[in-house]
Amino acid sequence: MKFLIMLLTGIVFYFLLPVWWSVVPAVFLISLFMYKTGRAAFRDGLLCNTVIWVIMILVRTLPNDNLLAERMARLIHLSDWSLLLFVSLIPGALVGGFGALAGYLTGRTLAPYFTFLR
Repeated sequence: MKFLIMLLTGIVFYFLLPVWWSVVPAVFLISLFMYKTGRAAFRDGLLCNTVIWVIMILVRTLPNDNLLAERMARLIHLSDWSLLLFVSLIPGALVGGFGALAGYLTGRTLAPYFTFLR
C-alpha cells in the first residue's frame, strides 16, 4: 500500500515537473511520514524510481523507433538500446532509494520535536 502511494505520488510529481530528479521529493515526503524502517523505505524508493524511470524512457523512446537510444548505445559501445536502459537504471534507482532513505532518516531525526512524524 505504501509502495503504491509512493508510486502514484512519484508519477504525479514527474508529470508536474518532467525532469529526472522530480520523483525524489515524492519518495522523500512519503518515506518521511509513512515508513518505520530504513530498509523498507530504501527498497520501495528504489523500486518506485525504477518503475517510473522505465516508463519515462519507454514513453520517450518508443515513438521514434528507438532512434536516439540506438545511437547513444552505439556511442558508448553497447550492442542494443535495451542495455542502455538497464545501465541507466542503476543510478536512477539508487537516486530514488537514497532519496527515500534520506526522508526516513530526516523523520527519525525530527521525531522528538514533531509528534506527527512518528
